[in-house]
Amino acid sequence: MASCMVSSFALFQLLFIPCIRSFLSNQSKRALFKAQEFFLQDQYSDVVTELQPYEIDDMPIVTQYELAFLTS
Repeated sequence: MASCMVSSFALFQLLFIPCIRSFLSNQSKRALFKAQEFFLQDQYSDVVTELQPYEIDDMPIVTQYELAFLTS
């Protein structure tokens, strides 16, 4: 019984970090997608607001181009 609990706990530890990473990755993808929608609808302030929590270097090149377009 104890070995079963230990193996269950070990499995939980192995899966916990990838689940959290996946959740955070999906949130950033949703934000990028939403920013694209705002850009196409000419809602430029919403683009900036949506992308503000993220680092520019971590964004796709297309998104960086859109931000450069907004600041020019």
